[in-house]
Amino acid sequence: MSLLATRNAVAQPPFNAGLTLRSCVAPATRESARCGTISVLEDRAKPRGRILHLEVLVLPATDSRARLEPIVFLHGGPGLPATRADDYVRSALGPERKQHDLVMVDMRGTGGPEALTCELYDDGRKLAPYLGTMFPLDKVRQCAKRLEARADLTQYTSENAARDLDDVRAAIGASKWSLFGASYGTRLALVYMRMFPDRVRRAALLGVLPPEAPTGRDFARGGQQALDSAFAACARDRTCRRESPDPSRDVTALLDRLRHSPANVTVQNQNGESETVSLTARAVAEGLFIAAYYPPQLMRMLPLVHNAVMSDDLRELARQLAELSRSKRAGRAVGLALSVWCAEDIPRLSAVDTVSSRSLLGIPALPEIAAACNEWPHAIVAASYAARVSSSIPTLLMSGGRDPATPSYLADSVAKGLTHAERYNDPAAGHAALDAKARDRMARFFGAPEN
Repeated sequence: MSLLATRNAVAQPPFNAGLTLRSCVAPATRESARCGTISVLEDRAKPRGRILHLEVLVLPATDSRARLEPIVFLHGGPGLPATRADDYVRSALGPERKQHDLVMVDMRGTGGPEALTCELYDDGRKLAPYLGTMFPLDKVRQCAKRLEARADLTQYTSENAARDLDDVRAAIGASKWSLFGASYGTRLALVYMRMFPDRVRRAALLGVLPPEAPTGRDFARGGQQALDSAFAACARDRTCRRESPDPSRDVTALLDRLRHSPANVTVQNQNGESETVSLTARAVAEGLFIAAYYPPQLMRMLPLVHNAVMSDDLRELARQLAELSRSKRAGRAVGLALSVWCAEDIPRLSAVDTVSSRSLLGIPALPEIAAACNEWPHAIVAASYAARVSSSIPTLLMSGGRDPATPSYLADSVAKGLTHAERYNDPAAGHAALDAKARDRMARFFGAPEN
């Protein structure tokens, strides 16, 4: 190292993770809020290494006279920036807003110019990219190479994100706060509870994905449960029964046909142009699995499947499946998602897990994630990461009985490690669904006095 380089290194100021909140306008609700940016080390073992800047958004309590501990929202994905979800947070935690500040923190790699984004589809408002593989390997490689030039992709894990969160807690002057996590955010919450047990008053977890359950392991079983529930609901509904008399037979017939011979279908894309797309069994399975996140959406798809089987007209089905896929893939920092999945989940799945035929839909995206992880630099997490979380923190575990991604039995697994767990299960709800009854249950939970 040259003398000049040495002087520059010595002259660099020490790291400081300060946070100053200023008045701002929340991006979605347009209401008055407080915003700031906290600096964290990308690699905490390198005190003079790369610094990340995480956005923080606070919706202040409406009654400052009786303010209680803040509640921090942990978003799903992984890969979705929490500070862009203020409308959801305000809706979900409306009753709590009176006495609690509502805090949103962008997980490292999800927001701002440092987001680990990948352009995998180059869609030009077309539909064909969303009926193909979720992770085109050539573009995954290109993205990894581009991001590695500026980021250490091994530093983007749930445990590092939990450390970042605790820096925010300390910076806002909260000795304790409560957690509200949805989908992947429930895993981050559980990891935080394990690492910082004295910093959490209460935790409400919606659509529970615990560390002991690798993402994807339960997709086949959960997807089949959701599909069977939809078939049964259709049989009880007069309109659905008339428009789709035997949905199980229809889905089976369509998948069998497309496995034998994919169909070329001409549809109108978002540019208003005619576009010919290839509809495969894989695309149908992915689309129906995504629809199963929202049971009414899946119910609406069943007559389309029946029409496609009976009339051989696949146009509307193909268009809607592509739009479903687009909605699921959009807005996520894919590089962050891969860094988490490839470190924490895929290494714990066997080859059998990724090619399971235990369900009608199978698990179309999981083999593609596994293949992408062969190309993606990632951390190696300790075996202890997969242990069930043990905690005495009061925790509300909220599940949907028709959730294909995080079936309700995963919350039952988590409850075994918690001495103060409460369960709420809505048999008709899908993935991380929060209706009026669930919001009321959560409000009563956060408002409960300490034992």
